[in-house]
Amino acid sequence: MAACAEEENVRHCFPQELPAEFIGSLITRIHQEHFATKPYDYDPVEWPKKLSLKAEALLIPDGCLFGYCNDSANRHSFISYIGHLKSCPKGSGRKLHNAFVELSRSRGMNSIRLEVLKDNLHAREFYGKLGYVVIEDHGDKLLMELLLNS
Repeated sequence: MAACAEEENVRHCFPQELPAEFIGSLITRIHQEHFATKPYDYDPVEWPKKLSLKAEALLIPDGCLFGYCNDSANRHSFISYIGHLKSCPKGSGRKLHNAFVELSRSRGMNSIRLEVLKDNLHAREFYGKLGYVVIEDHGDKLLMELLLNS
C-alpha cells in the first residue's frame, strides 16, 4: 500500500489505501453529529467497502471527501461524499472541495458532479455558492454540476 500524499494539510489517498472500517467510522461520526435523528440514506457497511476499493480520498483531521476522477469518456469527476465534524475550522468543506477541483483539473476533467438530498438545504446552499447548478431531478435527490474552466 503506497503512502497517502499530503499537500497543504490535505491528504490524498488512492483507492485501497484506506480500510473500509476507517471510512465507515469517520462517515458515521460525521453523520451522527450533523443528522442525529435522520436515518442513513446509504448502507453503512457496503458503501464504505465500495469507497475503500474504488474512490480516491481527500482527508483533513475529522473531515473527508471521497470521489472519482475516472470518467475519461465524458470527462466528469464525481463527488460521492464530503463532510466534516463541527469542530473543524470554518472553510474545511471548501478546502476539501478546492483540493478535489485541482485533482479533477489535473486529470483533464471538464466538470464535477454530485447528488444531494433535496431536503439537505445546507448542502445545497454550500454547493450553490461554489457554482454548482442543478442539472437533473432524481426524486428525493438532485444531480448538480460544476463546470471547470481550464
